Parts: sequence; C-alpha cells; structure tokens
Amino acid sequence: MDSHPIPKSDERVPDDRELDFWGMFLDLIPPILQAWKLIFLSTIAVGAIAYFISLSNVSFPPKTYSSVAYVGPLDEARAKHAESILRSEPILKSALEKVPEYPGREMPDRDRRELLAKNLQFSPAAGADAKRPSLYVLEVSDAEPARAQALVSTLIDAWLATTKPRPDAAVRLTRLLEATQTQISDLSAIIKELLKNPELIAPRPEHSPPDVARLIELRTNSIGKAEEIKSELAGVSRDVIFSPPTKPDKSVQDAPRSSPWRGVIRAMGVTFVFLVAIIVFRHILMRSMSSPLYGARMQRIRDALPWRAATKSGS
Repeated sequence: MDSHPIPKSDERVPDDRELDFWGMFLDLIPPILQAWKLIFLSTIAVGAIAYFISLSNVSFPPKTYSSVAYVGPLDEARAKHAESILRSEPILKSALEKVPEYPGREMPDRDRRELLAKNLQFSPAAGADAKRPSLYVLEVSDAEPARAQALVSTLIDAWLATTKPRPDAAVRLTRLLEATQTQISDLSAIIKELLKNPELIAPRPEHSPPDVARLIELRTNSIGKAEEIKSELAGVSRDVIFSPPTKPDKSVQDAPRSSPWRGVIRAMGVTFVFLVAIIVFRHILMRSMSSPLYGARMQRIRDALPWRAATKSGS
C-alpha cells in the first residue's frame, strides 16, 4: 500500500520543473537567521563609523555678537531708501575706514564690503504695520561686541550725513531761506502797522483797504516754507534714532545643527537592507541553478561571465 498521503482536491502539487516561490520565500528565513551575527555586527560597525565621521565633520563657528539700533518711525519708501544708502559702497567703505580693525584686512576692499553687507540687516521692527510709518531695526553682527556697536554707530552717522544737501544745493537753499525770512519780516511789519492804525483798513469810497486776513495767511505759509527749507538743510534729524546702538553681552545663539544620529540610523538601515538583499539574492540564485526549469539558463549565464570566458580562452 502506498504510504504517501493523497492530496486533497483543493491542493496543488507543484511540478518539479517549476519554482515554488512561496516555498522559496519561507526558505529565505533560515539563511537570514543563520547570518544574524554578520548582519548585526556589520550594521553596528557601519553605524559607529558613520557616527565618528559625522563628529569629525562638525564645525563650530566662532561666536558672533549683534548690535541693534532702532530708527524711525519711517514710512516704507523712506526705509527702502535708507537701506539702499546703508548698503551702498561709499557708506560701507566709510564705515570700514572708521573701523579699520574689522576682520579681513588681507582681503580685497570689495570682499570686505561684501562681508560687512552680509552681516548687516535692516528690517521692520516686530509688529510693525507696513501701511504706516514704523520703527526699523539696524543690526550688525561681528565677533567683537564693541566693534559691532561701533559699526552700527558709524553706519548711522554716514547715513544721516547723506541726507544733507550737497554744497551747491545748500547755497541755493540758504539764499531761498534768507529771502523767505525777509518776506516774513516785511509781512509782519505791515500787519503790525495795519493793526496799529485801524483807519488804514477802514473802507472808504474809491479805496480798497488791504486784506489783513490774506496778509496773515501769506505770512503763515511763508513761515511753513521757511521751516521746510531749514529741515532740508539740516537733513534727517538725529531724533530719528529711537534707540541707540546696543553693546551686546551675549553671543548670538548658534543655528541648530542636524543630529548626527540621523545619519547613523540611515547608514545602519542601508547596511542592514544591503546585507539581507545579498543573502536573498544568493539564495534565489542557488535555487534557480538547481531548478530543472532555470538551471540550464543560469549555467549559460554563468559561462558567459567575462572572467570565466577569459579562463576558458586561456586554457
């Protein structure tokens, strides 16, 4: 009597010429488990190497200090003009000449100006309303607190100096101011005389009395014009400095660096997957070579390998 069990009607008996993929998958588990030491130790070793490499590549930048000054209130257009002046080459050059100890003296002048411009920030203060005149923050970062403060002060002085008119324009404005002040003086004398002698402004036949109200309005407008000319001659007042430059006592917090463990975990994961893939590929290759269906094809591939072909030709 045949002792082999008779398969049920819903079971399928695999042909010897076929690959049993499900069985092959189950057969993958033992070789992976048998190689656990290799996989585990190799993964740990790669993780340790990645960790020490990440530590060796970490750079610790020097401490930097930021001096801050608040200026304003300024409207948006005026603030943009101020920033363009602060970042212009003449202003940066003037600041470097007045603070000669600024680093990079061995660098070309253009590179030093670009370095200073990179460390300069001009932006609206927190909570500022873009539609209204607001405070702006002028900030300069440097490795020395006192030097950062000196740079901010120098930049502000240079900016304020540019708001004053040039010599030829100043001469023209001065002459216009003198003429306006003379006009104000004459109008004041006329108004005083008319008010002292009311009969001069009393209506008379065939006589138009002077309009005192009009004269007073004209004098008021002249006074306003004179004040505008004075403001233009003086440039932007130092009252625009809402808060003078600070001398920082704490360094700027370093930017957060990515954790080295992220790279370690990534390296360990890649190593683990790579080793398991090698074991799986080797197992599939061995099973394929022993299969009646794929064995001959695998042997032809093996014989076609370059080094095997070279060995045969040499023999």
